[in-house]
Amino acid sequence: MAGLCFSCPSSIVQLHIGETSFIEEEYGEPDTDAEHDDLEDENDDGDSSEAGQGMTQSTEPLSNLCDLELEAWDNIGTEEELLSVFKRCPRLEKISVRWSLLPAGVDGADIGRICSNLLNISYNGQSNDDDEVRGFWPVKIMGTLTENQVKCLHY
Repeated sequence: MAGLCFSCPSSIVQLHIGETSFIEEEYGEPDTDAEHDDLEDENDDGDSSEAGQGMTQSTEPLSNLCDLELEAWDNIGTEEELLSVFKRCPRLEKISVRWSLLPAGVDGADIGRICSNLLNISYNGQSNDDDEVRGFWPVKIMGTLTENQVKCLHY
């Protein structure tokens, strides 16, 4: 996931990562659903290059990115990789994450300190009782932001 984010141009305003079955090795595990495999076989044009091949990695911040949605990624990576993505998004105002994608140990307070302009937080899915850290990360994000800063919370 971090690889894809680091390949985006700094002009990008919204990045919504949903179904990613077409993304290959450097961006996450491909979807092994047989239905998708059948479609790929029918549409095979003989080009064996991988998705994303040749994309350059940038060190520039995504200074225009205001809206980041991570909804259906099989392997979001480690806590450090996830935080490295947020560090590239200094103007992020809206974040939407599916709970099951969050790596173990992720601390919402870290996200709030890094993304201090957040106005909208969406936390989709449900956490289990054994995982309080991931379950309460939106509350921890809000605890690091200015009082009454968050305008929309989907929890």
